[in-house]
Amino acid sequence: MRAAWIDDRRRPATHWEEQADPESNPPTSDYYAATEDAIDVSRMLVQLPVVQREIVMLHLIEGFSFREAGRITGASMFTAASRYRVALERLREMMGR
Repeated sequence: MRAAWIDDRRRPATHWEEQADPESNPPTSDYYAATEDAIDVSRMLVQLPVVQREIVMLHLIEGFSFREAGRITGASMFTAASRYRVALERLREMMGR
């Protein structure tokens, strides 16, 4: 999940409004697959317990270290890291991987 998120951030953003002629450059199947994956991950994140979802969001999305994320949530660095590992395992199970 982390690798997919990083790859998504590396790709240039595509905005239909900025394109001169949308008919000449329609979205590819990769675009639709990435969009569906993002929706699936968002739905899966909501299913996680709040404490795990917070750590995933703080560490993966916001870029905080486990020490910083632990301070924000009132947990130790080791608890934050543990919650993150458990959350990723649950997400992998939900994705069938």
